[in-house]
Amino acid sequence: MEGNMKIKSSLVLLTLCGLFVGSTNYSNAQEFRYTRYEGVDREKTSIASSELSTSNVGADIVIADGYSFADSLSAMNISNRFNSKLLLDGRGKTDASFISYVANNFKPRKIYLVGGVVSNKIENDKIGNTEIIRISGADRYETNKKTLAIANYKDVGVASGVNYADALSSYSLLREKNIGILLYNPKGNNLFGNYNIKYTFGGNTSVAQNYGERIAGNDRYETSLKIANKTSNRDIVFVSGKTFADALSSINLVNSKKADIILTPDFGSLATKNISEQADNIFVVGGKDTLPDKNIQNAIRGIKKSNTDEADNISGFNLAFRLPDDLKQKIEISRSNYLNESDLMVRMKNPYKGNLFLIFVSDFEKESSSGNYERNIGTLNQNGKNYSVFLFIGKMPEYNDEATYFSTLNSVLNSIEKGALAGTKGSKFTLNRDYFDEMRAKFDMNYSNSNDNTMVNFSIPNTDGKASIILPRNVARKLKWSEDGSRILHKELYSITGDEDASMILMMDLIKYVGTNANTHIAASMNTFGTIEKKGKKYSLYVDNHLGISMFGSDYTMSDEEIKEMNMLNKAIMDSLSNKKTVGIIH
Repeated sequence: MEGNMKIKSSLVLLTLCGLFVGSTNYSNAQEFRYTRYEGVDREKTSIASSELSTSNVGADIVIADGYSFADSLSAMNISNRFNSKLLLDGRGKTDASFISYVANNFKPRKIYLVGGVVSNKIENDKIGNTEIIRISGADRYETNKKTLAIANYKDVGVASGVNYADALSSYSLLREKNIGILLYNPKGNNLFGNYNIKYTFGGNTSVAQNYGERIAGNDRYETSLKIANKTSNRDIVFVSGKTFADALSSINLVNSKKADIILTPDFGSLATKNISEQADNIFVVGGKDTLPDKNIQNAIRGIKKSNTDEADNISGFNLAFRLPDDLKQKIEISRSNYLNESDLMVRMKNPYKGNLFLIFVSDFEKESSSGNYERNIGTLNQNGKNYSVFLFIGKMPEYNDEATYFSTLNSVLNSIEKGALAGTKGSKFTLNRDYFDEMRAKFDMNYSNSNDNTMVNFSIPNTDGKASIILPRNVARKLKWSEDGSRILHKELYSITGDEDASMILMMDLIKYVGTNANTHIAASMNTFGTIEKKGKKYSLYVDNHLGISMFGSDYTMSDEEIKEMNMLNKAIMDSLSNKKTVGIIH
């Protein structure tokens, strides 16, 4: 394409139920514009992406679980065959407004509910003359074959049923070739005799069979690009390669726009740059928390990850950091967008992953921020003006080997004292000894608390701050809540993978009151643990005790120690719930 290329997109604002669709420009030599489809949660994001589907009012709808891809991937077969709009169900959160929205805006002839988890309210609250059809099997593979039968697909592509990435990426090619998706069970007896396999998506480790044409890359991101290169589509849609729910909603745009699904890494490549330049329109599905604008910018421009052991122009100033040779095997550095686009993140390498600290430069002075470990450790004099150089560490540093973590941290701080952080181009950096020593003291204090068994309150979201679980401090410090407050995650594992499914320790949420304050068994490893009152209304506290890695699988291979710790944290939480070590919960 010649000259400056402009990617055109419509600018739409959907205000219903917190839906937002907009466009943003990023420019260097070329101007790129993309349209983002997002909502306040995964359910609203699916509605936002469905607004521009080619399906007319009265067409079919397929509803799938928004919190597990196990059955939801098979919804692609229904959406593909019947040109149905895909909507995601909130697992126990589906309410009257959602059902009313579906009835009033879509007036569907049929609604397909894929999987056994999708809310019964949709079946119970009849929508006009709409026919409700539930498609569910004993497991994800049986559900998958039932969707293939209903869609009457004999020609299929095969992808892993354990990980969502390759199956989702394949949808644009499946759509173009009018074939279905067959999920491969790595631990089961896969019978392919009834199907004509055209493609296999993913490598041999994901799908250990050799039928049809195999399309695979070195990782999920490269695989999605290779699949896209097989289609004749002219539009692309960027989605997260780490969180399935918003990514799954992108199939609505494949249906309406003939777009290829591109899983988006943190940094770009020549391949992502080329496919962006060739696109007529670029779309993004998902919010900025799961897929930041910076990642889209990196993909469109092909911006690669920076050198991992040195950096110039920290925060855009004449300040450089140089790792000593003896630390290069343990430490890597990368750019962060904390205050400025080019702030510096110092991290530990494999196998001791975790953030050490952040360095950024600002033209203001302050001593601390919101109780976090943030200090002006020095001054940069640039062109006759002084700027503050900050060292920042969150309240709870991330690490998976505390002895190595603190030893390495001490070595890096020593390197700063010896000149690893220095001015360039005539600028001068001066260490602020008082604040620098204060930071050291905070690390010493944090280390002494790292094995603390003192009991603390671990607050439960969406309870107006009234309910919490009482846990040992050394357990609570390893936990964090998912973005929507429905899962407890392993903090360190999530920082490594960015994958809520893989790092999930257990699922916990408020559901409709089950009629008793006593603990109630629902299904295997699924129970209620008492009642929480909020704004005069009772809710039951629902807990699904499965580890995310066992429910959803992951591309990330856990070590035995990581699995052991996940089980330990799971047990500690369940012990507190079972023994009623809680606050604000009626048992």
